[in-house]
Amino acid sequence: MADQFKGDSSIGQTPIGQTSVGQTPIGNESRGGSSTGWAAVGCLTTLCSAAVTTVLLFIDGSFVLAVVSMLARNQVPYMDDERVAQFLCFTLPVAMVVVQWMMIDYVRRRLVS
Repeated sequence: MADQFKGDSSIGQTPIGQTSVGQTPIGNESRGGSSTGWAAVGCLTTLCSAAVTTVLLFIDGSFVLAVVSMLARNQVPYMDDERVAQFLCFTLPVAMVVVQWMMIDYVRRRLVS
């Protein structure tokens, strides 16, 4: 019964973490170097995106809060209701950041092509 499973005897012979002659380690096939550098670039890109988003949210939140305060001071209808003011102070800065990132992506695509 064991004779029917005869085949390449080298399969499964290489210890884990080592490579056979002619093989390349996993992760280095297309880059030609360490994958640690690419991970650092990806981490740096993510941190920069988070920092830009934080700054945009701070600026947009400050702007929306100033506009809502001005509207409430000028007796605009519905602005004296706390629920409406809180809804606007939460949703408008987030919506503005989404639109700003769409504009950033659009400009980046135009500059690359």
